[in-house]
Amino acid sequence: MDNRALSIWMPLQTATPNKGCMQFVGGSHLLDVQDHHLVDPDSDGVVVSDLATVGKLWPVRCFAGGATIHANRTLHDAGRNLTDGPRRALIMASAARRNPVRSPGRSDGSARSGTTDGYQRGIPSA
Repeated sequence: MDNRALSIWMPLQTATPNKGCMQFVGGSHLLDVQDHHLVDPDSDGVVVSDLATVGKLWPVRCFAGGATIHANRTLHDAGRNLTDGPRRALIMASAARRNPVRSPGRSDGSARSGTTDGYQRGIPSA
């Protein structure tokens, strides 16, 4: 499993445990992959089969516009919103390439024109 990915969760309203803030199991990114299963067949979400074996979920309060950042292997959950108000958030995810380009330069030492990562970006010419 490629471990070079992260997620950013930015609440648009202040997130508290009662409102369903993010929760994390500290140090879980260092554990082996845990036994897990889909939340339901129509979901991409998974749940650890026995959370008691990995540790306690710690809630992270976050003001509107703040953010939590976690590695892809960190066990996490956004708890249920127990209030009548909304809980909205922006979720951004990023992952490193599996085979990164070594250098944008050429073997003769000259720079490669029009790119920063060794690939053409597909930007239309003016």
